[in-house]
Amino acid sequence: MSEFQYYEFHAVDKPLNSEDLESVRGMSSRVQLSSRKAVFTYSYSDFRYDEEEVLINYFDFMFYIANWGSKRIMMKFPADLVDYEFLRKYRISVISSYAQDIRIFKKSEFVILDISFSEEDGLGWIEEDNYGEEFLNIRDEIMRGDYQSLFVMWLRFLEDLYKSDEFEFDYSFDASLIPPNLLPLNASGRAAQEFCLVSQDWLDVMQLYSKQEEGETDFEDRIFRMPKDRMAQYLQMILRDEPNLKARLVKELGDKKANKGEDEQIRLAEIGEKAAVVEQSRRKVEQQEKAQQELKKMNDILQNEDKIKQEIIENIELGNSKYYKIAVSKLQELKSMNEYFNTQSDFNTFLNQITSEYSRKSSFIRMLEMTISMDE
Repeated sequence: MSEFQYYEFHAVDKPLNSEDLESVRGMSSRVQLSSRKAVFTYSYSDFRYDEEEVLINYFDFMFYIANWGSKRIMMKFPADLVDYEFLRKYRISVISSYAQDIRIFKKSEFVILDISFSEEDGLGWIEEDNYGEEFLNIRDEIMRGDYQSLFVMWLRFLEDLYKSDEFEFDYSFDASLIPPNLLPLNASGRAAQEFCLVSQDWLDVMQLYSKQEEGETDFEDRIFRMPKDRMAQYLQMILRDEPNLKARLVKELGDKKANKGEDEQIRLAEIGEKAAVVEQSRRKVEQQEKAQQELKKMNDILQNEDKIKQEIIENIELGNSKYYKIAVSKLQELKSMNEYFNTQSDFNTFLNQITSEYSRKSSFIRMLEMTISMDE
């Protein structure tokens, strides 16, 4: 399988102007470009520019995947619209054969969130698609103080750290990093879980530590208590079509969705141990459900055994490979059922009858011999 790399950049806060478009277009002949988006794809070559610099100079969001397993998401925030000190608590690095870390840092007047990791088994075939679209809301959520999706991605690294050789038994993290009302995940949270392959068992354990908050913030009351001159400023910003007004207003009105200000520490070992128990219980339930489904399937075959045998004979007598395949498939069903109920001798008796009666149908016999072997 050939190499394939996919870069998707988005200009969220403002569109690219003509000068920006000319600069970005000059980066590659393979670019698919609009005033709001740029996509670069490569086989057997690489993006020749520093992704971080491209993000800072032109865009607000970047999504990257490569078919050998590398994944990366970068977001750029206006520094005055995010809680930088709180975000920094989500920084984490896991030592492995690949770069795996969450970096949060300031550059120029921006805060940069950079999430990089790899899937060791690779990603297989990658289609050219709008992969980044479903992650764009995460940036807006973070600016509004909603850290659910960021937490989900951070949890991937936390689990990897727990299972790594560098894990230290006394490692702990702030309880404030767990968002309130963690589950169920919203749409972007589910996208983050799928993208980072985050264990549902670990999420279920984290839900035990997540505060449950009721009701929505009463923005209307807070808005009417704002000074009139400040209201007028917001109206002017609306007329100027300034970006991120909702995030700016929510921040100013004091909507806080993280459990900030708490000093409680949670030991990672405690989470890992509980997740192992949850996983064991889940697997036990799954095995029980699988066994029940298997029993139902075998009982259905048993109840319809005579009908299935008749269908096998009818398909053999139709005399071509299409119907032979159907007959052999139904013979496999009977074989599985008799093995399940430990009645293999019944199946062998029927199989001997079939092979004896239709021994001259050589194509059927060859297909049968390649698929089903008689028990001694």
